[in-house]
Amino acid sequence: MDNSMSQVRIRFRHLQTFLDVARQKSDSHAAKMLHVSQPAVTKTIRELEALLDTQLIEKEGRGIRIARPGEVFLRHAGASVAALRRGVDSVTLETNGRAPMVRVGALPTVSALVMPHAVELFLAETRENRIRVVTGENTVLLNQLRVG
Repeated sequence: MDNSMSQVRIRFRHLQTFLDVARQKSDSHAAKMLHVSQPAVTKTIRELEALLDTQLIEKEGRGIRIARPGEVFLRHAGASVAALRRGVDSVTLETNGRAPMVRVGALPTVSALVMPHAVELFLAETRENRIRVVTGENTVLLNQLRVG
């Protein structure tokens, strides 16, 4: 199979499904997040693997494991989805005058001590600002950052 970009027809649903499976480490949990059936998630992942001509996900007990090619693709898929979100946010800003959503990951100690005041200052800048703070352990936050 020729994997040149002119031949590969990866769709947003392929990327989003792959990222959710990687985040959840489970196709059934990803299906719940995506509001689709588990077989639909499996089919989408198989389509993506066929498009890339490589195995991205491996079964491991009752869960899954990201194969080495999947780890490589994960960095790029996350960056692609994040860039697309920024693009959509920019269009929203341009057409509606609304500021894009700022997403912040914070450790629990920072979230409790620093973030309330930081968010207050950020929101005071203009009425259009929007922010979402996600709290979690370091490994969870780094994984979310890595996958976009």
